[in-house]
Amino acid sequence: MRLVGAKRMLKSFLPWFVCSLLIAAFSFKLLLSTHRLTYLPWIIALFLLLYIWQLKLDAKADHIEATWIKGARGERRVAEALKGIESEDFHVIHDLPNGHGNIDHVVVGRTGLFVIETKAHDGRVHYTTKCLCLNGHPFDKDPLKQVRRQAAYLADKLKPMTRERIFVNPVLCFTNAWVDNNALTVEHVRVTRPRFLSKIVTEGKAKFSRDEVEKMALALRPEA
Repeated sequence: MRLVGAKRMLKSFLPWFVCSLLIAAFSFKLLLSTHRLTYLPWIIALFLLLYIWQLKLDAKADHIEATWIKGARGERRVAEALKGIESEDFHVIHDLPNGHGNIDHVVVGRTGLFVIETKAHDGRVHYTTKCLCLNGHPFDKDPLKQVRRQAAYLADKLKPMTRERIFVNPVLCFTNAWVDNNALTVEHVRVTRPRFLSKIVTEGKAKFSRDEVEKMALALRPEA
């Protein structure tokens, strides 16, 4: 993490350093050619604007990095929660590529297929008659649509092998937020917290044999 931070600081510093050198060289040449200090306030103002612009870029980079770290920690928590179910009956796949990113977690088990999208928001997650909300407000980007889209992708990917489009269970897992009643079902999406994942995934009647589970898991693994 320190190495990443150092590299980011270097990348942040270099554009500012290069711009400063160019402006300093131009200013020096201008002063030598005109022998006047009329342009000095404008040059100082330009330096200040560049400095403020760099500060804003640094703040944005810090926010993005903090968000990424928070999300990565959340994914590790979910991975730890799923370790206990891994067996011949349940295969767990992490970071499955889907063409425009990746699916955080996939569980292929005898009770069905599950796509698990990890969210690291803080606060309270609850459902109103209109939408899934965080702290009383709708999400900026609808996580229900996101996880349903991922479930549809997985169903389409397996269709050539299964010969029919099987249902993939979409699950939203909030690692930091409180979820009302610990688990909700909203528009066919299970919304829960890490400690309840194993129960959601393993409960219910068996839909697939061990052989079918093995074949589907093998077909989905990135190295397959």
